[in-house]
Amino acid sequence: DFAHIVKNKCVGTDFDSCMHHWATQGLNYYILAKLHWNADLNVDETIDDYCRSGFADAADQIKSYLLRVELITDSTAAKKGRDINSQTADVTGFYTPREIAALRSLLDAADEAARDDEEARSRIAFLRIGLDFTELQAEIYRLLRLSGERRLEPAERDRAMRLLDKKFVLMRDIFQSNHFAVNVAAMSWSEWGRFKKLGWDGPATKNQPGTR
Repeated sequence: DFAHIVKNKCVGTDFDSCMHHWATQGLNYYILAKLHWNADLNVDETIDDYCRSGFADAADQIKSYLLRVELITDSTAAKKGRDINSQTADVTGFYTPREIAALRSLLDAADEAARDDEEARSRIAFLRIGLDFTELQAEIYRLLRLSGERRLEPAERDRAMRLLDKKFVLMRDIFQSNHFAVNVAAMSWSEWGRFKKLGWDGPATKNQPGTR
């Protein structure tokens, strides 16, 4: 797409989707910056270089992880294309427990492959923060969508409260210790109001998740 617009006399870009979620979209940001420098870049070769340079012996497992995320993203984009006005056309829906487990297994395999490389392992751990956040998002939004279809059962509502408390703690920890992983300020600005529908008006405790 980028090569196409450049060849058709594009003179500038404005990507407002660069939201600084580096643990979930870091590869996108990396490739996009490279394409601005060279629109004829071989993207596949650059992805291979990204995996080798960043993850060394775990390059194959990380590439498999990224390709699986790409497949999920393609499925999301296809659904949005067919159902653009539906509130259920939501990016988290395809991150099912099965997909999350498969992605986590690939990161586990990468961690094993890089067991003697602390720098690579720290980068794998960084990606894992993004996956942990995604897992919470997917489950919370599943319950939010369900609440639009019917009244949640007490156990479902309680689970939603516990998940939202857990997400609050995770977001606080990311902000304090890994603020490049997920831009939690942007996430808070755009979505907190949605959770009032679930009855959540803030964390039950600022220290321990799931103690509501």
